[in-house]
Amino acid sequence: MDFIQWIETDLCDEDSVDRAIKKSKEMYTEFDLLIHCAGDGDGEDIAELDWKNTERQFRLNMIAPAILTS
Repeated sequence: MDFIQWIETDLCDEDSVDRAIKKSKEMYTEFDLLIHCAGDGDGEDIAELDWKNTERQFRLNMIAPAILTS
Protein backbone atom coordinates (compact mmCIF):
# COMPACT_ATOMS: atom_id res chain seq x y z
CA MET A 1 0.00 0.00 0.00
CA ASP A 2 1.97 2.98 -1.23
CA PHE A 3 -0.56 5.48 0.16
CA ILE A 4 0.53 4.62 3.72
CA GLN A 5 3.76 6.16 4.94
CA TRP A 6 5.52 5.02 8.11
CA ILE A 7 7.53 7.46 10.17
CA GLU A 8 9.30 5.39 12.77
CA THR A 9 10.16 7.19 16.00
CA ASP A 10 10.90 6.58 19.66
CA LEU A 11 7.86 8.12 21.34
CA CYS A 12 9.65 8.20 24.69
CA ASP A 13 12.40 10.45 23.26
CA GLU A 14 11.39 14.10 22.79
CA ASP A 15 14.06 14.73 20.12
CA SER A 16 12.89 11.70 18.15
CA VAL A 17 9.28 12.94 18.33
CA ASP A 18 10.38 16.38 17.14
CA ARG A 19 12.22 14.80 14.18
CA ALA A 20 9.13 12.78 13.26
CA ILE A 21 6.97 15.90 13.34
CA LYS A 22 9.46 17.79 11.16
CA LYS A 23 9.64 14.91 8.67
CA SER A 24 5.86 14.58 8.49
CA LYS A 25 5.49 18.32 7.84
CA GLU A 26 8.05 18.06 5.03
CA MET A 27 6.16 15.13 3.49
CA TYR A 28 2.58 16.42 3.87
CA THR A 29 0.68 19.68 4.19
CA GLU A 30 -2.48 18.06 5.58
CA PHE A 31 -3.52 14.75 7.09
CA ASP A 32 -6.60 12.64 6.66
CA LEU A 33 -5.66 10.20 9.39
CA LEU A 34 -3.11 9.79 12.17
CA ILE A 35 -2.87 6.38 13.81
CA HIS A 36 -1.31 6.17 17.25
CA CYS A 37 -0.37 2.51 17.47
CA ALA A 38 1.94 2.41 20.45
CA GLY A 39 1.26 1.89 24.09
CA ASP A 40 2.51 0.13 27.15
CA GLY A 41 1.32 -0.72 30.60
CA ASP A 42 1.86 -3.07 33.45
CA GLY A 43 -0.20 -4.42 36.29
CA GLU A 44 2.20 -3.78 39.13
CA ASP A 45 0.95 -3.02 42.61
CA ILE A 46 1.33 0.72 43.26
CA ALA A 47 3.65 0.03 46.19
CA GLU A 48 5.99 -1.81 43.81
CA LEU A 49 5.99 0.59 40.86
CA ASP A 50 9.23 1.38 39.10
CA TRP A 51 8.78 5.15 38.80
CA LYS A 52 11.26 5.51 35.91
CA ASN A 53 9.19 2.98 33.96
CA THR A 54 5.96 4.72 34.99
CA GLU A 55 7.31 8.03 33.66
CA ARG A 56 8.34 6.33 30.38
CA GLN A 57 4.84 4.84 30.04
CA PHE A 58 3.24 8.23 30.66
CA ARG A 59 5.41 9.82 27.95
CA LEU A 60 4.53 7.00 25.54
CA ASN A 61 0.82 6.74 26.30
CA MET A 62 -0.15 10.35 27.02
CA ILE A 63 2.41 13.01 26.14
CA ALA A 64 3.64 11.77 22.74
CA PRO A 65 0.12 11.27 21.29
CA ALA A 66 -0.92 14.73 22.54
CA ILE A 67 2.14 16.35 20.92
CA LEU A 68 1.67 14.47 17.65
CA THR A 69 -2.02 15.25 17.47
CA SER A 70 -1.52 18.94 18.16
